[in-house]
Amino acid sequence: MDSDSGKRMTFAQKTLIALEMLSVLRAALLPTVFAIFRQPSLLLHGRQLQQRIMASIWTGGMGDGVNENNKQVRARLITPNATGIVLDEKTKISKYIAIEPNLDMHPFIIAAAEKSGIPFEILAIGINELDPYLRVDTVVCVLTLCSVGNVEKAAHTIYNALKPGGVLVAFEHVKSKLKEVEWWQRFWEPIWGLLFDSCKLTVDSLDVLQRLEWIKAEVSIMEGDIQTNLFVHEHGVFQKPKK
Repeated sequence: MDSDSGKRMTFAQKTLIALEMLSVLRAALLPTVFAIFRQPSLLLHGRQLQQRIMASIWTGGMGDGVNENNKQVRARLITPNATGIVLDEKTKISKYIAIEPNLDMHPFIIAAAEKSGIPFEILAIGINELDPYLRVDTVVCVLTLCSVGNVEKAAHTIYNALKPGGVLVAFEHVKSKLKEVEWWQRFWEPIWGLLFDSCKLTVDSLDVLQRLEWIKAEVSIMEGDIQTNLFVHEHGVFQKPKK
């Protein structure tokens, strides 16, 4: 434990994640079983099965819950900053481009995008497969970088996609600065990743982003987050040099 924290994790903070995983697993069980019944080959393709489980969890209520819980953060961070052609968000924009390699998530994204009435496009790729010539005004990463294979590469890909003067808005759960919490994050990470499409609990995403060249880089810990919890969130607004 870090000497300056003065606090240790409670038993509940160490273990409640297990109950959360059991809860979402129950929600995803029947849809996943039906999917396997319709497509038995899923059992031979672990990655596709993992994506189907994640889609079942997300569309089974977790997605709406996450969006509702983060509504204020989105309004405070995204609404004033997202403009023009936007990668992965839908406020004050002329076009919305979503990146989602999990095809089972596309109906959920399409339904949400159609409600906005804004022209949209979905790219069925990972962020590190993005067209190097694509340029956008704004990139929004909300609970995204925890699931990419190479965060350093993803950060540079995002930076390259921004036009000069473009803005990146990020909101991510990150690796704890407290050693005890980090140990428990690493303990639960393999199981968590199986359920949540390779999501990792120990990604220093905002730290990685801060190392790039920005004319503005404002990073904060989410207000109200308890530092001895397994999930600590950071948010940031970054602006690329105009030339």
